[in-house]
Amino acid sequence: MFTVSDNATVAIRRILRSSGMPPGGGVRIAAEPGRTSLYIAVSPAPHPGDTVHDGHLFIAEGTGAVLEGRILDAQEDGARRVQFVLDSVRR
Repeated sequence: MFTVSDNATVAIRRILRSSGMPPGGGVRIAAEPGRTSLYIAVSPAPHPGDTVHDGHLFIAEGTGAVLEGRILDAQEDGARRVQFVLDSVRR
């Protein structure tokens, strides 16, 4: 399981509002095959096999292992550009 920070939740909601996504749209996270990077994009609906997290975050099949035990956080710069980061869960 992974956690979504308050900053990331706010950023996702703002991105969805400004993107004009229809109801049911969300942000989709997918692992790059053979790489450690993730692909994040706005999606009008979950893809087949996606897991829906909090109703607006779509996790692509096979991506859960990369997110396991991590915190999805977001940082915003002065131009309101968002960068998503994965942090380790502190125990």
